[in-house]
Amino acid sequence: MPTPLPDRPNLDQLKNQAKDLLKGHKAGDPEALRRIQANHPRLGASSAHEIQSSRVTLSGAQLVVAREYGFSSWPKLKAHVAAPARILVSAVATGTAAESRKATKPRNDSGIFIIKPGSPGGAPRRLPGLRPGLSNAH
Repeated sequence: MPTPLPDRPNLDQLKNQAKDLLKGHKAGDPEALRRIQANHPRLGASSAHEIQSSRVTLSGAQLVVAREYGFSSWPKLKAHVAAPARILVSAVATGTAAESRKATKPRNDSGIFIIKPGSPGGAPRRLPGLRPGLSNAH
């Protein structure tokens, strides 16, 4: 069963998980070897010793992390994590507050300030529904 992503997945943190897995592989850490065996398609039938002596790249470690979260590839995991940011960038470019709220709905405690196209003097404006400071979660 895949591990659920955190409520606020962070691509840098996921990259760090892959780097840590790669370090664990190089050090012969049994847990790292088990994770690779369970999630790397090329090494699934290999023994721990065979995995440790195999060359595992950063992209291979990223694939393992992606599969642990239920994605078939790192690019698919990356696209899933980056999707809210793309929606927000598009909303800012078009000046669509509803799309901006949609993009930040699960993350609306950030108090994001944007420059809305067409605003007088390009002054920063807080989008409706976003509260700076404290979390909106109850």
